[in-house]
Amino acid sequence: MVSRGLYVYAYIAPSIQNCYVRFTVPKDGKDQTSTGFWSNDHLEVESGNIGGWFDYTGRFDFAVFHNGNQIAYEYNDINSRSGNLEGGSMTSIRNTRCIRNDGLIITYGFYDAGSGVAGFANKDQC
Repeated sequence: MVSRGLYVYAYIAPSIQNCYVRFTVPKDGKDQTSTGFWSNDHLEVESGNIGGWFDYTGRFDFAVFHNGNQIAYEYNDINSRSGNLEGGSMTSIRNTRCIRNDGLIITYGFYDAGSGVAGFANKDQC
């Protein structure tokens, strides 16, 4: 089984109530609910969790919820074998715009990591 790792980070201001960030990959996910400090976690896009014998591409996404309503959603389709991005809304930094919704400002970024050469990270980061 091959996989592509991701590190996910979130910060929710202490003054924001009833808000959380959900990060998901096929058959796994993490909710970040803590306020006032950076939280981090690790996920894997694993080929064994993607349907089909020769399908290696799985969706990583995140959504922001406030007062029970989804107010932001972004995603990338990631090939678990090659680590390449196959499409999505965060494939280029110029696509990662600031989102204003429900009185909140949401900023985000996505780092498409390589293989870890020369000390660079070998896991994607959001």
